[in-house]
Amino acid sequence: MRLSGALFQVIALAFALFAVPLRAQDDDRSYIKANYTKQIHDIAMRDGVKLHTIVYVPRDAAPGRTYPMIMQRTCYSIAPYGADEYPASLGPNRFMMRDKYIVVYQDVRGRFMSEGKWMNVRPIIDNPSGPTQVDEATDTYDTIEWLLKNVSHNNGRIGQWGISYPGFFTTAGILSRHPALKAASPQAPVTDFYFEDFHHNGALTQGYFYTYPVFGVDPTAPTSQAWFGPSMITEGRANDYDFQLRLGALKHTTEKYYKDNYFWQELVAHPNYDDHWKARAIAPHLSKVQTAVMTVGGWYDAEDLYGPLTVYKTIEKKNPGVYNTLVMGPFQHGGWSAQGSPTPCTATTTSATRSRPSTSGMSRPRSSSTSSRGPATARRGSPRPTCSTPGRSSGSASTGGPPPTRNGVRSPCAPAESCSSMASPARGATRTSAIPTSRCRDDAWGRASRGSRCTST
Repeated sequence: MRLSGALFQVIALAFALFAVPLRAQDDDRSYIKANYTKQIHDIAMRDGVKLHTIVYVPRDAAPGRTYPMIMQRTCYSIAPYGADEYPASLGPNRFMMRDKYIVVYQDVRGRFMSEGKWMNVRPIIDNPSGPTQVDEATDTYDTIEWLLKNVSHNNGRIGQWGISYPGFFTTAGILSRHPALKAASPQAPVTDFYFEDFHHNGALTQGYFYTYPVFGVDPTAPTSQAWFGPSMITEGRANDYDFQLRLGALKHTTEKYYKDNYFWQELVAHPNYDDHWKARAIAPHLSKVQTAVMTVGGWYDAEDLYGPLTVYKTIEKKNPGVYNTLVMGPFQHGGWSAQGSPTPCTATTTSATRSRPSTSGMSRPRSSSTSSRGPATARRGSPRPTCSTPGRSSGSASTGGPPPTRNGVRSPCAPAESCSSMASPARGATRTSAIPTSRCRDDAWGRASRGSRCTST
C-alpha cells in the first residue's frame, strides 16, 4: 500500500511537470492572438519570383508606437499558413515575444509556399549584376526593402536569426549589407555543407541516410504540405545499423532508394571536396561585415560545430572593428534552445572586445561607404568585395523511431536537448542586445513552441 501511494505521487508529479509547459504553450498562443495581427504576403524578388512571407505585428503599433522587426528565413516551413491560425510562439523566445517586435517569417525560394527553384546552400554571388543573378543575400536584401516600405509602424530596423539551415540563411543575410539590418545571430549555422553534415573527415555520414528526400525532391508547385513525405524511407528505422550493414555498398542506396534524388546524385557525382562544394562554402565571403553579429553554438554539436566557430573566427579576422561575439555552451545541435522545464546548466562564452552598439531600437551607426546588395540599378558602382534535414538535430536518422511532427507535417529531426535553456553569455561578457540567443530549437521547421531560461555562470 505504501508502494502504490508512492507510485501514485510519482505519476501525479510527472503529469504536473508535463502540464506546465503545455499550459505555457497555450498561454503563449492566447497571448499572440490577443496582441498580434497576422499578415500574409508574397514578396516579389528582383527576378520576379515571389517568396511567401508571414508578418506578425503588435496590435498596439501606431505612428507614435513603432517597433523593430526580427526575421527568420527558413527552408523548413513557416506554418501555420491560415489567415486565422496562430503559432504557439513568436520570435527567438517568449521574452522577446512579450517585449513585442514585428516578427517576420519567410519560406526561402523553392520551399513550401514560395516560388522559385530550390538549391542547397545556394552559392553566394560576390557582385550580382542584373535581375537574374540572385542568391540568399539578394533575397534578404529585397525582402527587407519590401518590409520597410509595406509593413506599417516599423521603426526602420531589423534583426535576423536562425538555427542550423536557417543559420546559413542568417549568415547570408549579413552579406545583404542592407543598412537596416542592424543585428544578426547565426546559430549552429550551416557553413560548409560538405564537411559539417554529409562528410565527417571525408567519410560519408551514413546517419543522414533518411534525410535525402528533404533536400533532393522538389515540389511541383508551392504547397503548405511536406511534399517530400511520400519519398521518406521508413524501412530500417527500427535497427538502422543492421539495415545499413545489410544494404551493402553505397551503389545499392542509389539503385534501391535514391536514383531520382538530385541531392544524393550530387553527393555521388562529387565525392570529394571539389569546386562544386567550395562554391557553396560561405565563410570566404565574410568580409566588410557591418552588421552586429552574435554567433551561437554547442561543443557537443555533431553536425555544425565547425559552423559557429568558423563564422566567428572569419568575421573577427576579416572585419576589425565590427561588433562580433561568440556564445558557446555544453549543447548538442540547437540544444541551448531546447523545450521543457527550467534546468540549471552552464554556458561558456568567448566574447570579442568591442564597443557595445546602441540598444535603442536595434540602432547602430553604419559607415556611409558600406556596400549593399540592392538591385544593380540602385547600387553604387564599386564591386562587392570578396568577402535548418530539416533542423537536423543530431542523431535523428541513426537513432531510429518515427520523426516528430509540426503542425501535422512529419519531420525527420530528433528531439531537442534535455537541458532547456536560453543560453546567456558568461558573467562579464558582452553580447548583442538586439538579438539574444534564440531558444527556438532547431526542429524541422526552425521554430519552437516554448523554452526557458538557463542558468549561466
